Amino acid sequence: MASMTPSITESGRSREYHVQQRLGGLQKNRIYARAGVLEYWIVNLVERQIEVYSDPTGPVSEPVYRIRKDYLPGSAVPLVLEGQPVGTIAVDAVLP
Repeated sequence: MASMTPSITESGRSREYHVQQRLGGLQKNRIYARAGVLEYWIVNLVERQIEVYSDPTGPVSEPVYRIRKDYLPGSAVPLVLEGQPVGTIAVDAVLP
């Protein structure tokens, strides 16, 4: 079983830099989905949210995550390890 792999993007730079990071993130998204990583997070500093990707397609020609959920300040992200809920992480505790 694949594990959760958090990915943190630094998004506090120019819009062009942010777009390049997004394109790089899309490539990582496909690599993770193909490998069957069950869930991964991106801490998006520019948009002040945590993006959680889940339900990967696995090894197909165009691998993707079928579910993306955004968590904003004031909310909490459920932490699930090996399919079991173990708690939550407050978005405010992660964002600067």
